Amino acid sequence: MSALMQSAIFPMTLIIPIVAGKLKDQRLLAIGTACSFLLGSIGLLFGVSLLLSSILLGLAGGSAFGLSIMFFSLRTSSSKQASQLSGMAQSIGYLLAAGGPIIVGWLYDLNGKWTLPISTLIFSSIVMIVAGLMAGKGYIDHSG
Repeated sequence: MSALMQSAIFPMTLIIPIVAGKLKDQRLLAIGTACSFLLGSIGLLFGVSLLLSSILLGLAGGSAFGLSIMFFSLRTSSSKQASQLSGMAQSIGYLLAAGGPIIVGWLYDLNGKWTLPISTLIFSSIVMIVAGLMAGKGYIDHSG
């Protein structure tokens, strides 16, 4: 399932930045990404389909990464701003990514079930929908 998820991640990291760059408003991409995380997590929680959940989570992961990296150039008007935004966002993002597995393991250890860790992922997906609505709204037009 991990290999399947990784296979779904790869094409999205290539496709999403191209699509996002052609759009003035990326809210639909951000919401679609967050909803894929949400549906994949719900699928895991309720045991709907490990295959489908893995694919959805992979598509969402690749889309989220590609979109977040693209936002650095879409939301800034200079290379200095882009590097500042990138430095701040990647510092926080990689800190969360490093702590994520530890937190998920700790939540699992609390009661020996996956309900709490997966519920946390579902909550995070909802937060991502709200953040995507804000981050995806319009961008600075660099064409002059």
